[in-house]
Amino acid sequence: MRIGYGRVSTRDQHPEAQHDALTAAGCEQIFLDKASGKLASRPELSKALLVANRPEDQLVVTKLDRLGRSLEHLIELSKTLQDRGVDLVVLDQGIDTSTAVGRMFFQILGAIAEFEHALMSERTRDGLAAARARGRTGGQKPKLGPRQVDLARQMYDERGKRRYTVEQIAAEFGVTRPPFTGISPLPQRKWRRDCGRVGRTDRRGSSAGDEPLRGTAASYRGRGSTDPRGGTGGRAARTAQRWLQRYRTAGLAGLAPARRRATGRRTDPELVRLIEGMALHRPCPSLATITRRAARVAAAQGWKPVSYNTVRSIVTAIDPAMTTLAHDGAAAFRDTCELVYRRRADHPNAMWQVDHTQLDILIDDSGTAKRPWLTAVLDDCSRAVPGYTVTLGAPSALNTSLALRQAIWTKPDPTWPMCGIPEILYVDHGGDFVSDHLAQVAADLKFQIVHSAVPRPQGRGKVERFFGSINTELLTELPGHLVGGKPVTPPALSLRQLDEAIGAFITTYHRRVHSEIGVTPQDCWVGHGWLPRLPEALEQLDLLLVRVAAARVVHRDGLHFQGLRYLHPALAAYVRESVTIRYDPRDITEIRVFHKNRFLCKAVSPDHTGDTIGLKDIQAARRAYRRRIRDQINERIAVVTDYLPAPDCPPVPSKPAKPPPAPPLRAYRED
Repeated sequence: MRIGYGRVSTRDQHPEAQHDALTAAGCEQIFLDKASGKLASRPELSKALLVANRPEDQLVVTKLDRLGRSLEHLIELSKTLQDRGVDLVVLDQGIDTSTAVGRMFFQILGAIAEFEHALMSERTRDGLAAARARGRTGGQKPKLGPRQVDLARQMYDERGKRRYTVEQIAAEFGVTRPPFTGISPLPQRKWRRDCGRVGRTDRRGSSAGDEPLRGTAASYRGRGSTDPRGGTGGRAARTAQRWLQRYRTAGLAGLAPARRRATGRRTDPELVRLIEGMALHRPCPSLATITRRAARVAAAQGWKPVSYNTVRSIVTAIDPAMTTLAHDGAAAFRDTCELVYRRRADHPNAMWQVDHTQLDILIDDSGTAKRPWLTAVLDDCSRAVPGYTVTLGAPSALNTSLALRQAIWTKPDPTWPMCGIPEILYVDHGGDFVSDHLAQVAADLKFQIVHSAVPRPQGRGKVERFFGSINTELLTELPGHLVGGKPVTPPALSLRQLDEAIGAFITTYHRRVHSEIGVTPQDCWVGHGWLPRLPEALEQLDLLLVRVAAARVVHRDGLHFQGLRYLHPALAAYVRESVTIRYDPRDITEIRVFHKNRFLCKAVSPDHTGDTIGLKDIQAARRAYRRRIRDQINERIAVVTDYLPAPDCPPVPSKPAKPPPAPPLRAYRED
């Protein structure tokens, strides 16, 4: 619970401003005193301390001097609250004693408040003394003149005859009893008994309560300690006065250490430029070398020599951008000092990013552990993934085409609506991205290919972030995950199983809120409803993306390609003419034949009708056949070696032995 406390020094002051501030701070109970801050015992403060007696309570004041002006009292009060587990909060100074910094500022500001009050009291006493020396006593104007005073004194002297009382004399002159305090010539004790007066403090003097403040002010004069309880070895009074002035002007910020103002450099400007030039030289010499060279030049030119510290200050004052460009080159300057423009596409399918990465996982490929590659297509606006492909081979135009095929065409899964032809395809300068095949596809589908700068592959951090999510969130949960290039668990997944796992992760990725855009990628891509641009048919897309073109001549027995023979009745009219064939590398049992850019037919291999044979299968079969032939050759050569040994060759003269190395130099007699 928050308990508020406020205080005003006199009855004429109003505590409404403190009450409003404490109410706005959430105080449930507020106690207001009308008493001096020098008093340690105040009724409303005692009530507030009685209420704030439970741990986690907070005693809230607007300013520290409202709680008290004695540092000893403030420290004692803070210790009492700390023993109870109650925190002290000062609103204007931002103090909270629940923290170590708050307790430190509490004690500093308490000392400053006490010091300020002591200075005020001391200045007041000095002013009154100076006024009395000039005949000005101060205070209110006397209500009785000298003749009235003499007459009142005579009337009081007649009191022994019980003719006039003090009240009657005051009523006679139209005043109250206090003006007669200093009039009576009788002993003070009798006057007090008669007037019922306990005593009166002289306004022109000082009360006993000023003694601690007088001691506090004296402790700040000369070279005394800033601690009002005494001590030596502290700060001077001028230092404390300067702190007080900073606190009055800027609050707590004024107490922060100020930076030293530059006084200007006395070193010759030409020598400064010489030192800067040597510091910007590549490779950069050491500061000691620069100092020695500068000293020689200064002596030759008659300049004032410079010290090591001066050289160091000159070198450290050089613009860091200039130092980076001079020492590390343009690339480091670009990555460190140049302005970076972070852009985002205006709408979905405005820009796609395509890239490859080798996944941090091993899969089981027919008993062999292999590390797969992932090719992903990312929409720049929504951060959605329209398509991807996982392969075992290195990045190629075919892998990029397969990923684009999945990204452009509609998916059978209704929860994966991303599709369409992009306006811009943003890629790097990889071999597959600069191929003629991808350029022809871009021309046919009417989208633009934009390559990042050769030495600056910037702007593709979004797809790299998606790769990082795959490696850190998905692959760590799968067998065969790699850490530091070594598998944590043995590989157990096949390529198909890994493909399915990545597809399930992408579905979840589309439905969770992306921290960069604030919504889910799926909601951002769908938006308020729009129609993506799609090709006319999947067959046209396949013809452009995944079918490779090659030139062939039609023979009498058909077309020959990769050791296979393809037939179709339409080829009979084009024997010995050149045609263009297009094929899918994943299945070459069927090819498409074009003559002068006009489609002729689909030719099939009659020996493999109904089978699916890929180009990799053909290449693997060729390698196996080559190995088998090589093994047979080696076997035959071994038989010849057994029956026809090599003839004896004359012995080869041996090379003369090298002389032994010379013994090392003997440095000691014991050697």
